[in-house]
Amino acid sequence: MRILFAATSQFALPALNTLLHRHTIAAVITKPDAPSGRGKKLRPSPIKDEAQKHGILIFDKSIQELVYALREIKPDILVVAAYGAIIPLGVLAIPRYGALNIHPSLLPKYRGASPIQAAILNGDTETGVTVIRLTKELDAGPIISQKKITLFPKITAGLLHDELADLGAELLQETLEKGPPFNEILQNESRASYTKKITPLDAELDCKKSAVILERKVRAYNPAPGAYITITNYQLRITDKSRSLNKQKTLRLKIWRAEIKKDAPQFSEGAPFIIDDGCPALMCADRQLLLLTEVQPEGRKRMRGVDFANGYLSAQP
Repeated sequence: MRILFAATSQFALPALNTLLHRHTIAAVITKPDAPSGRGKKLRPSPIKDEAQKHGILIFDKSIQELVYALREIKPDILVVAAYGAIIPLGVLAIPRYGALNIHPSLLPKYRGASPIQAAILNGDTETGVTVIRLTKELDAGPIISQKKITLFPKITAGLLHDELADLGAELLQETLEKGPPFNEILQNESRASYTKKITPLDAELDCKKSAVILERKVRAYNPAPGAYITITNYQLRITDKSRSLNKQKTLRLKIWRAEIKKDAPQFSEGAPFIIDDGCPALMCADRQLLLLTEVQPEGRKRMRGVDFANGYLSAQP
C-alpha cells in the first residue's frame, strides 16, 4: 500500500521503519524544525531525520496548508503516530482507506497527551497500545486492534515509551496485514478518561504526599521533565549520626531513581529532607522514607544518592 505517514516524536520511529520494509511510504508529514539544546538551534524532528536518510518526500509545514499537495500523492491510507497536532478533516478524507492512529494506552482509557505517565502514576498493572480509526474527536475513533503488556513495578516512563513504541509498530503491521477493510468496535464513552500535557510543575515532589505516590512520580517523569525537590530553609536530619543541620538556603535536586524504605526511622518534628544510612531521603506524609538513590544537583551531573550525601556532608562544618 501507498502510505502517508504523519509523525514527529521518537515514539513513531519503530512504526516508520517497519512500514519501510513492507510498504511504500509515499510521504512523511512532520512538525517544522524546532529549537533544541542549550544553543536553541533549529533541529529536525526524529521522524524527519529518519525520512531524509531514506529519501522520502517530506512535508514539514503546517498541515492545514498541505491539503492540495497531499491529494496529488493519492495515498491508500494515512498512518498517524505521535504527530503532535490535530489532523484536519480535509486531510483525513484524502486516503482511500482513511486514517489510522497508534495510541499508547488501552483506549478508551487515557486519551490525550500523557497516557504512558498516567499508567505509572495510577499504579496500573497493565497497559498497551491501540490502533484506532482517526476521527475529529481526540483519540475517540473506533478501535481496530489492541495489544496488552504487563507493567512491572520499577518501570520508568522512558523504558515503557520504548516498549510501547515497538509494540505499536508490531500491532500496526498486523493490522495492515488483516485489512482493509478493518473490523471496528466503537469505544465505550462511559469508560473514557483523559490525560493532560505534562509541565515541569507537575514533576515537583511534595512531601505532603505518600511515599508510594512520590515513588511513582519519580518513575513517571523519568526521563522528562524529571522529578525534583525544592526545599528552602530546611532542617537536615542525619539518622546515623543523631544530629541535625539548619540550612538557610534552597536545595534543588532532580531525582532519577528512588525507592521506599520500610521500617523507616520516625521523627516527632517535621524534617522532610534527611540523610538515612548515608543516603538522602524524604520523610513523606505517610511517615515512610523515600530513598533518593540517584540524583542530580542543579548544574551538575547525575550521581548516586550516597555520593551526593558524602560530598554534601563533607562540606558541612
